[in-house]
Amino acid sequence: MDNKEVDKDILAGSRIKTMRERLLLSTKAFSKATEIPITTINRIENGIESYDVHKLTPICAFFGINREDLYHSNFEIPDWRSLIAKMKRIHKPGSNAYTYTFTNSPKLPIVIEQILLSEKILDEYVQVKDISRFLSEECHWEYLSSSITNALNKFVEKGLIESKQISTSLFEYRKKK
Repeated sequence: MDNKEVDKDILAGSRIKTMRERLLLSTKAFSKATEIPITTINRIENGIESYDVHKLTPICAFFGINREDLYHSNFEIPDWRSLIAKMKRIHKPGSNAYTYTFTNSPKLPIVIEQILLSEKILDEYVQVKDISRFLSEECHWEYLSSSITNALNKFVEKGLIESKQISTSLFEYRKKK
């Protein structure tokens, strides 16, 4: 394998990893959704070893892209909203891809860090119920209000989010300004 092929494999693997991460899928969930062993996914994403290019077929089908797209320099990786919308269009409820993408809620700290902090929802003060509704409607993820509150409070401690108390047990949260 020459350097040009290795570079293309590294580029393709990096793009696959970025798309998987934008969907907040673990390698284990991605493995189950695509029916590709975790070790193969790791090799592909890291571009560290050669792999059978036919292994890209189920990965590309999962994301709804052509294998050639992964190698084009002008290929733009969709943001998480576009990826979620595309996944809903191409995968039917009950399929492995749909199940592992939409029925397993990712860990809240990752959701807060990668989605909520990048969205406008936290630009102004909002209550936990607003965040819960956003996650339910936009991502189809359900969390207990107490879990959201606890996770947000950890980000308050880190200095990334600020809170203000509205009543005895009611707080609002926003990105730190």
